[in-house]
Amino acid sequence: MMKQETAEHYLRVILQLKKRYGAVRAVQIADELHVSRPTVCVALKELKRCGYAYDYDDHEIRLTQYGEKIASAITERCSFMQMLLTVLGVDPEVAEKDANLLGHDMSDVSYGALRSFAMDHLAQKLQKQ
Repeated sequence: MMKQETAEHYLRVILQLKKRYGAVRAVQIADELHVSRPTVCVALKELKRCGYAYDYDDHEIRLTQYGEKIASAITERCSFMQMLLTVLGVDPEVAEKDANLLGHDMSDVSYGALRSFAMDHLAQKLQKQ
């Protein structure tokens, strides 16, 4: 069974590749993640089993509505965390790495509270300018 963080990472990559190229194939996922194609095939089999993804006869990988919803949410979380860390003065490369960790491991409750706090703080700061 695949770890939730790993599944989320694959879903994010599939969504990013879809936005970039339109169609997504296993070889593109392997290239993006720097893993072998057989490793991607095993992961895709698990994603399909969980109802996150499917493929057509032309071998194009697609996310289900459920898979796309998860991928979009994780992408938004990681992007927000990266922006927040960068605003706080963290080096952009470190912020990207840490944002990926935080985006996957933080509970929805903690993320919501942190996001609300950060957005309120930024709004107050902008009003003062």
